[in-house]
Amino acid sequence: MSITLSASNGDLKINAWNWGVLHALVASAAVFPEEIWESKRYNGGGVLDSDQIAVLADFLESNVLPSIAVGQRMFFDGTVTAEPDDGTFYREESELWRNYSLHHDVLVDIIGFLHASAGPVAFH
Repeated sequence: MSITLSASNGDLKINAWNWGVLHALVASAAVFPEEIWESKRYNGGGVLDSDQIAVLADFLESNVLPSIAVGQRMFFDGTVTAEPDDGTFYREESELWRNYSLHHDVLVDIIGFLHASAGPVAFH
């Protein structure tokens, strides 16, 4: 499962394990009203216009990126680790959160894509 960002400059595919954390961070910071952002969690999430994309890119670059160093990844609660993801699929209810983490390199790719997008970006 993944989410694809589509703009005039092309597409960027992001796996759900990374996107879930990014989506949660943006939601918890209330960057956008829930009725705009919630649908972006899953495929068919709609579109953000160029002004909204600029807000999103700025938030990610200013508020999230400084917290994740090269080689690190961030969990839903904002904690970071340098421990590599070993691909374990956690099934216990109390450990499901461990399946999701936003990797530094993925975040950098997303920010770059958003900055390069000249117009609206579709989420699908």
